[in-house]
Amino acid sequence: MRLYLMIFKIFYLLLDLAEPVDSENGTAMDEEGLVELMEHSEALDAVTEIEEGVDPVYESPKQRNSAVTRKKWSKEEEEEIRKYFKPCFDNNVRPTPKQCLKAIRISKEKKGQICNRKKNVLKKKVFRMIDSQK
Repeated sequence: MRLYLMIFKIFYLLLDLAEPVDSENGTAMDEEGLVELMEHSEALDAVTEIEEGVDPVYESPKQRNSAVTRKKWSKEEEEEIRKYFKPCFDNNVRPTPKQCLKAIRISKEKKGQICNRKKNVLKKKVFRMIDSQK
């Protein structure tokens, strides 16, 4: 609750409003007074928006349309995967990201097919192939 109170005070300062003051005695409000004020204030809505990840002032730019299309795996790529990840297939063990990068590097050196794929895409494909053979 103290965090909410701190945020509430910061909003007052950011909006160039005076610090919340108790109208009865003219002193700075205590926690109880701030809570009561927050319940009747629009600042509570702003705090809620921040908690939910919405910035009430700043609108995020439109997200880019990712024009990535799915590319079907060829037989040559699958054969190359079985060749480079043979120990993983034999032991039913998923490869590490390091092993995937090594396979991509070797494929590139030998002008293979899987070097054109991203590491995460290759890793997921190998995972699915190993899981399907169980």
